[in-house]
Amino acid sequence: MNNLYLNEDQIMDFELLKERSVQNYFNTNLVLYYVLEGEMTLSTGGETFCLKRGDFIVMNAFWHHSYQMTEHFLVMGFVMSVAELVKYYEFDNVKIQCNTTIGEPKQYENIQKLLEACIRNYYGKRSGNGRILVHLNGIYYQMMETLMLEYAVYVINETTHFNPSEDDVRVDEILNYIHRNYKNQISLKDLAERFYMSTSYISRYIKKKLGENFGGYLTGLRLDASVRELQDKEKSVARIAMDNGFPNIASFNKAFKERYGMSPKAFREIQDKAQGQEARESMANEMEYRLLDYFEHETPSQSEKEENVIYKDLEADTQNITYLEKSWNKMINIGRVISLLRRDVQEHLLFLHKSLGFEYVRIWDLYDEEMKMNAGGEDGHHNFSKLDKVLDFLVEHHMRPYFELGFKPNILMLSSHIFLHNEPREILFSSEDSLQRFFSVMMVHFVNRYGMKEVSGWYFEQWCDPRLFDGENEGRYFQVFEKTSAAIKAVAPEIKVGGAFDREYECIDFERLIARWSRRMIQPDFIGVYCFQTKYREEEMWQSLHNMTQDKVSFVENYLSNKKQIIEKYDMNVPLIVSEWNMTVVNRNVVNDSCHKGTYIMDVLMRIHNMADMVGYWFGTDLFVETEESPNILDGCCGLISYHGICKPAFYAIEFLNRMGDYLLGRQEDLMVTMDGYDNYMIACCNHKNLDIQYYMQEERDLGIEQISMMYTDIADMRIHIRINNVRNGFYHVKVRSISLKYGSVQDEWYRMGLVENLNAQDIDYLRRISTPRITIYEYVVSSNILEINIALSPHEMQYVHIFRQIKEQESM
Repeated sequence: MNNLYLNEDQIMDFELLKERSVQNYFNTNLVLYYVLEGEMTLSTGGETFCLKRGDFIVMNAFWHHSYQMTEHFLVMGFVMSVAELVKYYEFDNVKIQCNTTIGEPKQYENIQKLLEACIRNYYGKRSGNGRILVHLNGIYYQMMETLMLEYAVYVINETTHFNPSEDDVRVDEILNYIHRNYKNQISLKDLAERFYMSTSYISRYIKKKLGENFGGYLTGLRLDASVRELQDKEKSVARIAMDNGFPNIASFNKAFKERYGMSPKAFREIQDKAQGQEARESMANEMEYRLLDYFEHETPSQSEKEENVIYKDLEADTQNITYLEKSWNKMINIGRVISLLRRDVQEHLLFLHKSLGFEYVRIWDLYDEEMKMNAGGEDGHHNFSKLDKVLDFLVEHHMRPYFELGFKPNILMLSSHIFLHNEPREILFSSEDSLQRFFSVMMVHFVNRYGMKEVSGWYFEQWCDPRLFDGENEGRYFQVFEKTSAAIKAVAPEIKVGGAFDREYECIDFERLIARWSRRMIQPDFIGVYCFQTKYREEEMWQSLHNMTQDKVSFVENYLSNKKQIIEKYDMNVPLIVSEWNMTVVNRNVVNDSCHKGTYIMDVLMRIHNMADMVGYWFGTDLFVETEESPNILDGCCGLISYHGICKPAFYAIEFLNRMGDYLLGRQEDLMVTMDGYDNYMIACCNHKNLDIQYYMQEERDLGIEQISMMYTDIADMRIHIRINNVRNGFYHVKVRSISLKYGSVQDEWYRMGLVENLNAQDIDYLRRISTPRITIYEYVVSSNILEINIALSPHEMQYVHIFRQIKEQESM
């Protein structure tokens, strides 16, 4: 009998395994086997794994498995309470995928370190040392966290681990339900209702699949659990009976006698002698002696000696530079066209234009009834007065429109499936010819009002309306685009008219779209793509949560790289524009207001600086999100600035990058170094942390500011060393601007103010003034033409470092 079981109050426990061979074993908790000496052959779900010294494997709850050891084995078994995991995680659709016989050793270093820490406290645990038990509890929780962060796999459709047949899946589902509920009073009727079968059918089904009827299987399960607990001398027989689902002590005694031929009390008294206590003690003593020998020869791993700090080094040379294309400050998404008639939206946009330099303002919902344009009217009479007010404002302040064309629904999301707004838009044009006539009239109006020079610099993007992709032909979208493009360019040939791709609608594959476009006479001037990473796709049965926590930044880079390769493959030779981009489409997520969001934006933009002509952040201001409730100081919206015009860390990420020089000296993840050719050097860097499984296992709108500090895969500091060669000798000033949890983050400053909702105007102004970067300045002397800078970053911190040469008085004479 495997000696791995937990008492009700235990989080986790571990023991040396005493039996060399176990058949068809299962546990209602997680079990991890760690081979210290010898070998272990483990079979589960039709597959067999051979574990050698240093290997370990996790068996999930209710996974039936068997194992066989070599003659001289030393294997430690760990058991973790599923009930404890459920307290902290959404665990129903999660499995732990941790098996050192698969994958690279490096990916298991963190959990191995914790396993070794537990084993070194084995004897203290056995002796009941209070301090050791408290210390172990801390390690247990770390193990729980590490397993969930690094080895959890999300199961979209609950199945077994090894691609079973449909019949096997049903059996496992029934078994899982019985094993999860055997301590409760469950009946065959409950089971039938649960799995939508008749009572008689499920009775026959269980008998056929399990070899015994439901009542016999359930009683056997309860007896197996009871026998394990009888080893605990402190627990009464009556308590054991009740805890394991028996309705009373009499039924427990009767069932126990039928199986074991004696009462539970008698079994408890003689079990040590009946099972060969002397031999078992001898084997246990031998194993524990060998465990002492194992400790003597094991040394702490290198990872245990390392400080919890990430180190980065970058070496650059002023004689080896490339031009830096700043794609991040050309265009911003601002909202529906009608929203730009609001004074507060105009004020926020002016601030963004002045402070961040955005030239293009992306707007949509052009045909909204409130615009009064009579867009679908066949009489040729159209009213552009409201649109003129919007465009007058943009042109007057030296901004240009970037129109999204089409009838895209007005959508705002509060969670992955809950909408604040979801208003469909009817296609108003009765035909492509009607659409072409409308655009001809509108373009003539634009040129006459604003002049050809001004209008020629505007952008128009045709949205990929899924209603325009009719089955296999997918032809109507191209016809609409071609009619629109022809009407616009007939009046203003230099205007940029492009197409769009939004993967969320899945109306056409991107490569198929490009392949078809490459064969048409009229092609787009650019391709716009939407870049949002969703949690998972429903058709995927398994999705690694570990990968999800790692991919938020690299996803954008990989996504754009793939799209550029496809465009080049079909010789389209058109620019790529990121029309919409954010880490979430949800407008109630506290992460949007956090330092995490700032470092995410900085990291992504540095990685993709040369991959797209424009990158349009989604959105400029929180004013885009309209609700019936009055806005709070921060509501988790996607804007760069809040309702009250307070700059968020996301704003400063772009502001820092805008200060970078025109020439790139070097770049790594989280880091970019530039110069301007006039003894000025600029560094942008951040310590970005990936969100962990806890973030992905709940609705975004349910997150609280208090929670997010605990939702990251690590909290390591970062140390960066930068060496720049061939720098002019002399005195330099180093000015450091920093946004961190301690300084300048509006969310954290508001948190320190107590998250008070109804601040007055003076309080809001104070919050605005303190939500700015911290600035420090120091002097530095360059000699031997080498500039060396050391930067320290706390978690979620981002910095802009400006190093500029000071001219001494004698130099100017």
